[in-house]
Amino acid sequence: MDYLVTGGSGFIGRHLIKLLGGATVVDLVKSGNPLVKEEYLVDIASDSSESALERAARGKGAIFHLAANPEVRVGDAKLHAQVGVLGTYHVLEAARKADVDRFVFASSSTVYGEAPLTPTPEDFPLAPISTYGAMKMAAEGLISAYASYYGISAVSLRLANVVGGDASRGVVHDFVEKLSKDPTSLEVLGDGTQTKSYFHVEDCAKGFAMALNWGTKGKNTAYNLGSYDAIDVLTVARVVMEAMGMNPQSVKIRIAGGIDGRGWMGDVKYAWLSVEKAKRAGWKPVYADSASAVKKAVSEMLGGS
Repeated sequence: MDYLVTGGSGFIGRHLIKLLGGATVVDLVKSGNPLVKEEYLVDIASDSSESALERAARGKGAIFHLAANPEVRVGDAKLHAQVGVLGTYHVLEAARKADVDRFVFASSSTVYGEAPLTPTPEDFPLAPISTYGAMKMAAEGLISAYASYYGISAVSLRLANVVGGDASRGVVHDFVEKLSKDPTSLEVLGDGTQTKSYFHVEDCAKGFAMALNWGTKGKNTAYNLGSYDAIDVLTVARVVMEAMGMNPQSVKIRIAGGIDGRGWMGDVKYAWLSVEKAKRAGWKPVYADSASAVKKAVSEMLGGS
């Protein structure tokens, strides 16, 4: 089967294509990935993208829609709407016109907002507090409508924080960069008590590949993917230091404070997803707890395996 991956040159996309053994890619930049069969440099948010997307989708057995504005901190609703909602519409139109009946979407734990129930299951009400989360929720709704109208089997994967050695953003990446420059001190955004789940990109890619068989014709089904636990940012910092061979006691932590203890406006302070539904479907993370996923990512960043 041939696959189309939007955002295929991105962090998760690169690992997914490797797992799939190759795919056609739509993205803004060249991937440089030898496993890419065809490559379309397309802005999915542009109205002129529709014909290119349709060509890219022809003959494909499934579409993995990963393309998005990855900057959660950006509060610009228009920017997120253009890529997250209008872009998703264009990809769905391409799926419809090319008769692609399987669709897997990269959603986010941010759709839940600050859920009072943790671990949070998929049937918990959605109440995002960021424009990023709001647009992921809107995209899920649009996918649901297309699935119902056109008999598409769709799956929305609500992801916890994904970490890995080739990540270009995120708290683990930031900590490694900061400590590499100055091993005596570390600035922590927020108040350090922000508590979330972290899981490895290899486990994430495995979930995307498996999700091809999790859908139901005419529906958009949600599945959470993440680790089995959640840890606070200060614990992440300690794990990173230890993985870098440093004594945490020798590093001065500087708490930035942020907004109401958050790292930035719209930052969900506590997020822990229930992954029982995915486990019942056969998915299990190799790096089951957040600390092991973080350690693996740091080792990769430092040139290890």
